[in-house]
Amino acid sequence: MSTRAVVTIQDSRDTFHIYTHCDGYPEYQVKRIADAIPFAWQFPRFEAMDFAAAFVRGSKEHGGNIYLTPDWKRHDGLEYRYEISATDKALHITVFALTRTHSQKVWSGTFPEMQQKYGT
Repeated sequence: MSTRAVVTIQDSRDTFHIYTHCDGYPEYQVKRIADAIPFAWQFPRFEAMDFAAAFVRGSKEHGGNIYLTPDWKRHDGLEYRYEISATDKALHITVFALTRTHSQKVWSGTFPEMQQKYGT
């Protein structure tokens, strides 16, 4: 069974959504975020459009699984949703667990804190 998720990357100007068909649980998404960092601008610079491209570059190994999507609400069966933004010092991630009728925030913090909690 796939663990579907959408990652939303945003800054003050733009918002981008990336659908992940499998491995959407936090312990794997922390790896995907880590894999994106080498392909993105270094802090303090952060642009949502750049980090979204870096996330796809760091995550996509073959056809399927990783898709751009216009809105996270477009997908049924999501188990997680992530919001990624940044301050001038660090990425900030919020994790939501989803059911058919509810969205519940289960964790929020900086990327180093996420690594500490979920691994890598």
